[in-house]
Formats: sequence, structure tokens, C-alpha cells
Amino acid sequence: MKTKLKASALVVTMMILGIILITALSISLVSIKERKASLGSNNSDQAFNTAQNGVESVLQQIKTNSSGMVAAVDSSCNGTISSGGYSVQLLDSSSKVIDSANGYDCSTTPVSSITKLKSVGTYGQDQRAIEVAVAQSATCKMVHGHSVTGNNICTNVTFPTGSFTQAPVVLATPNAGAPVAVSYNSITSTGFKLCGQSISSYTADWIAFDTATCF
Repeated sequence: MKTKLKASALVVTMMILGIILITALSISLVSIKERKASLGSNNSDQAFNTAQNGVESVLQQIKTNSSGMVAAVDSSCNGTISSGGYSVQLLDSSSKVIDSANGYDCSTTPVSSITKLKSVGTYGQDQRAIEVAVAQSATCKMVHGHSVTGNNICTNVTFPTGSFTQAPVVLATPNAGAPVAVSYNSITSTGFKLCGQSISSYTADWIAFDTATCF
């Protein structure tokens, strides 16, 4: 009889220990899952902060840009600035990347062409992306150039991509020794037609500016 009682007590004890063990394992699994979720959330937050840092860095470069051209921000003209875990794309008003592949010459493209920034931040295995609009200050939009044409010939002059949103004011003057009369017409936001009369080929300097921001 005593042996049976001891056996029964042992069984009950083992069952209680089993229940305690299962409970402990369950609590441990929940704790591990919560820990992983917390780490994942922290990594995501860090990635978002990195993306924000990228935006702030590029905005500062745009603000302190002394030349007024995109090349001072993106010297390689590949449309993307990467550093410290972030990658920031420079976008125009059509959400196209401002790079040489899309026909931009960053040395002559004004920073006012940058209307949006898309930044991707990476931390560990996590990535977060943000897109912000660039508020441009009312800086004078102005471009200039040097064109060659001949006697009684009109030359189509094209402004750098994204220079103007409306037809600018254009001024041109001959830059040669021979007397020449210069005229210009068909002015649009993308370019104009330069015409002249001369006994030989000549060169002309021109300048175009936006009255909305220059006056």
C-alpha cells in the first residue's frame, strides 16, 4: 500500500514539474518573440532616422550651394547622394531623377530644378524610405551661353533642362569684330531662336532670366 502511495506521489510530482516546465518554456518563448519584435522596431526606427539624416544633409548642401548649380550638390551627376547608410535621390517636378542619363547637365542645371528628395535609410537588415518636397527660396533663375551662327542663319538655342517653367526674358549681343545685327524670337521655357545678319559667321553671347524671381 505504501509503495502504491509513493508511486502515486511521484506521478503527481512529475506532472506538476511538467506543468511548471511547460509554463516556463511558454513564458520564455513569449519573451524571445517580444525581444525580437522590439529589436525589429528599433532597427526600423534607426533606418527611418538615417533616412531623415540624409534629407537634412542634402537640404543643407542645397541651401549653402554658392554656385546655384546641381553639380555643387552632386558632382558626379548620377542623381544619387549616398553616405552613412542613406541614399538620397534628386528628383525634378516630374519625379524624374536629375542625372546625366535623363539629359541633365548638372554644371548648368540650377538647384531650383530639385523639387523633391527621396531618401532610403538602411540599418541592419531594415530599410525605410521617405520623400519630401524641397521648398526653394526665391532666387533669381538665370542662365547664359555662347552660340555660333552664320550670315542670315538662325540658330536654335536650348536652355539646360529644367531652367525655366515659363518663357524668360532673353538678351543677346554679338561677340565678334564684324558688324552684325542680332535678333531673337520664338522664346519658350525650353529655348529660343537666335538670328543675325553678317558677312561671315559670328558668335553671340546671350543671357536668359526669369522676371518672376529676378525682379
